Amino acid sequence: MNKEKKLLLGTIFGVGLIAATTFGTIKLLSSQEGVSSSFPKTEKKLSPTPQPFSFSFELSLEELQNRDIDRVYFSQTGHHLEGNFLTFWKTFKKPDTRLGLPITEPQVSDGKTVQYFENVRLDQDESGTHIGPLVREYAEKLGFDLKESPKVLPSMEWFCKDMGDDFCGEPISDATEDEDGTVQYFENVRLVLLPPRQEPHSTRILPGEVAVFPMARFLAEQKGISTASVFPKEGTLKIRVQREQDMECCEGMGGMHEYP
Repeated sequence: MNKEKKLLLGTIFGVGLIAATTFGTIKLLSSQEGVSSSFPKTEKKLSPTPQPFSFSFELSLEELQNRDIDRVYFSQTGHHLEGNFLTFWKTFKKPDTRLGLPITEPQVSDGKTVQYFENVRLDQDESGTHIGPLVREYAEKLGFDLKESPKVLPSMEWFCKDMGDDFCGEPISDATEDEDGTVQYFENVRLVLLPPRQEPHSTRILPGEVAVFPMARFLAEQKGISTASVFPKEGTLKIRVQREQDMECCEGMGGMHEYP
């Protein structure tokens, strides 16, 4: 064997001896209590358990109206709004205070699908989606004398036209005074003309405004319809509405148990 081959074999043997010695030293040190290897162990990473798809943030009303969303969950009332009912609801100005927020899930009643909101009931039948004549149905059931072509207050007439022909329905009572203000009943809603109020930080007196009373909530309770909240469906966006103050008259209002 020539000198070059001997030198090469010696080098290989030396490198192998050094590597074996180093590995043995590391293994020895690793086995000692309180001493760990300088080479961390590689552990098999486990895939996380799949979790239901959900959102932790809440939309604003403006975001809801400007986005194409099929279903939302109202945190304040604990109910969903979706499909044709959501599309219809979004077409109104100030729907949160005019129609109100959903207080039930959609349900079948008398051959049509209905959903109760704070102020109105939405109906869906062969003719499409519209506001149901909830107030008229209730009045007829209790045998109240409905007025034929009663005179409508100018402010309420303007309000109904501004909201659209189908919002209020036909008037079914004269305007009367009660503790809430001046009230008048229509087929679909109960309107309240609020008393004049003083402008904040001013001596100016503002004229009374027309508000929609939460009649549907009251009638749902009278009918024994549950308004208990439900859990949000998987993957549903949540919304929390910043409520306006033009319905202060109607929160927890008493004197509502008799139809004028």
